[in-house]
Amino acid sequence: MTELFVHYREAARPPLPRIEALTKTMPDSHPVSRETIRRLLTGTTTSQWAVVDAVLRALFHLQGRDPDGRRWAEADDH
Repeated sequence: MTELFVHYREAARPPLPRIEALTKTMPDSHPVSRETIRRLLTGTTTSQWAVVDAVLRALFHLQGRDPDGRRWAEADDH
């Protein structure tokens, strides 16, 4: 959950309703309630991967980043 919160901070701490709305409208959407998002970000719950993935993808969208891209460069990247 720490990693999820890192991405939340990197997305400039968007309001939970905004994240909730994005989880409903993104490709292959998996709607997540703002209460579930809040509980995930505070570490008071865990969830199925589909829920965490939906929140992560919404946060990446807000950052303008590709959720399927590499986070760190590999040694053979040019």
